[in-house]
Amino acid sequence: MTRLSHPLRANMIKTKFTALFSALTFAGLVFAAPVSAQISQAEAEGFTQTLVTQLRQIAQNDGLGDQAQDRAYRQALQSRLASESIGSFLFKGVPEELPTSAQKETYNQLFPNYIAAAFAAQIGELADRQINIVESRARGDDEVIVRSELVNDAGVKKASIDWRIRDINGQPRLLDVLVERSSPLVTKRQEFSSLAEREGVEALLEHMRLIAQ
Repeated sequence: MTRLSHPLRANMIKTKFTALFSALTFAGLVFAAPVSAQISQAEAEGFTQTLVTQLRQIAQNDGLGDQAQDRAYRQALQSRLASESIGSFLFKGVPEELPTSAQKETYNQLFPNYIAAAFAAQIGELADRQINIVESRARGDDEVIVRSELVNDAGVKKASIDWRIRDINGQPRLLDVLVERSSPLVTKRQEFSSLAEREGVEALLEHMRLIAQ
């Protein structure tokens, strides 16, 4: 077997470390990775039930106008969302060569308000309906899928809703809401990628600003 000379081996090792460092630096510019730990099914179900109850109370509060109701949904959701994990997932759809460091920083700043608004728009359509938790199942150590059903006034199931709950830094957080097993985050990631490639990252950021305001 041919052995590489010392200078050539050194250059190859340096190249590998440079590539690794660049990858880690890029990852760090779009949210630091949250720390995940173990979460129990009971904890995830309790978290989901509390959220569902609060959202329904907001929906049935006749004293709230449309704007106040939307703000209340956003506030209830923002503190419970796994924003960093969601933000990293969506941004992976954007080609690495497109965004600048400044644009990544702006993305990080906009994202918590943006995703709370996006989830509020989706969940707000379901919040005034009866949602019953049916069961849950663990998905690894740090994630639980809480399954629920949306029912009509007669108790007849109209749709299945799955809540992905993940432990983030020792606290349960909402990662995704799947209606009839369909995840809006997959579609949204494709939208992010398409918009950034078609019109540029600034257009993506402006879209986020409009939703988040």
